[in-house]
Amino acid sequence: DATPWSPQLALTNPVGPFSNPQLGISQGIPQPPVFPPPKNTAFPQPVLVVSEAPDGTYRTPRVYNWNFTVEHQVAKDWLARVAYVGSRANHVFIAEELNPAVYTPGSTLSTDNRRPFKGFTNVSIADQAGLARFNGLEASLEKAFSHGLTLRANYTWSKSYDDLPFTWGAQGPMAAQSWTFPYYFPNADMMDRGPSLYDRRQRFVGTYVWQIPFPANAHRLLRYTLGGWQLTGLATFQSGSPMTI
Repeated sequence: DATPWSPQLALTNPVGPFSNPQLGISQGIPQPPVFPPPKNTAFPQPVLVVSEAPDGTYRTPRVYNWNFTVEHQVAKDWLARVAYVGSRANHVFIAEELNPAVYTPGSTLSTDNRRPFKGFTNVSIADQAGLARFNGLEASLEKAFSHGLTLRANYTWSKSYDDLPFTWGAQGPMAAQSWTFPYYFPNADMMDRGPSLYDRRQRFVGTYVWQIPFPANAHRLLRYTLGGWQLTGLATFQSGSPMTI
């Protein structure tokens, strides 16, 4: 989205009407670029680079899910369940910044002048190094509907972590929205690995439905107005979201 790939013409305070906005503009509409660009094509500096992984090998992002569950009827109308649930995502698309500005305390240099590769702005490269992991223990207790009452209680103790940037999604390269950790550091991706944005270590959800009892032999008017009511409720308690500095 930059010259010479995408020539652009900006009109500021055009003198012509909407039917002829180029009135008084000498250069006219830019012509479509020639591909590939000729060797003498001028790239305006600093150059923005958006690229793909040089090996050209792309895999389909994959998500694996598995669980192991044990259920037991503890009483006539009661069921207990305990499960281990796991998930992992591999080959998730990420964008890495290959030309991050180097923080220099007290420096008055511009962002581009503090980059390792001068003459360039962002150098974004897309690859599939992203990953995500989830492991959780899920326990539940259920009471089947009987005597006008049904109950369900669920508790989850889990951990989810990934190495995607904060609030990041699965997407390709783009300018100025890439990872900024020092990619040239050993194990640099570990610096951005931590709890997922949606990670909640503990979560409890309880729900119930109670059909309020009413005498069956009551007067018809009372049965129609005061009978057949039910009381329901849902309660949720969970840990807070992870904090990032």
